Amino acid sequence: MKTFGSLKILEQGMEIVAATHQLAGKYTQTNMAGLINEISLLAIGIPSSIAACSKQEAPQAYREGLKLAKDAVHRIDQKLIHLTDGEPALENLKCLIHFEKQLIDQALGKSGRMTLKRPTKTSRLDIGPMKSRAPISRLKVSLGVQGELF
Repeated sequence: MKTFGSLKILEQGMEIVAATHQLAGKYTQTNMAGLINEISLLAIGIPSSIAACSKQEAPQAYREGLKLAKDAVHRIDQKLIHLTDGEPALENLKCLIHFEKQLIDQALGKSGRMTLKRPTKTSRLDIGPMKSRAPISRLKVSLGVQGELF
C-alpha cells in the first residue's frame, strides 16, 4: 500500500463489495436482479483498481487508479438512483458509496501536492545563526589552560 489512506479506501471498497453481494442475494428473483448484478460488477472494480495502482511507484499511475475507482463509485451512485426501495441494505450501500467518494476525493486532493517538512532543530554545525551571535564577554580563557589541553 502506498499510504494508510489507500488502505482505508481499499477496506471501504471491500465493504461495498460485500454489501452488493448481500443485495444480489436478496434481489435474485426480482426484476431488479440485472441492475443489482451490474452494481456488483462495478463494486468489484473499486478495490481491484485501488490495489493495482497502490503497488505502482509512479504518482501519475496512482492518481489514474484512484480516478478509475472514483468513476466506478460515480457509476454505482447513478445506478442506485433507480433503486428507491427503502430497504435498509440499500440505504447502507448508499452510505458506503458516499463515504467511499469522500475518501477518494480526499486522496486525490492530497496526492497532487507533497509538502516537505523542515527540521525543527538546527544543527550545531549550522553557520547561519553563529554569525548573528555576539561573543560571550564573561568567558575568559587563559593561554596556559589551552596549552595543557593539547
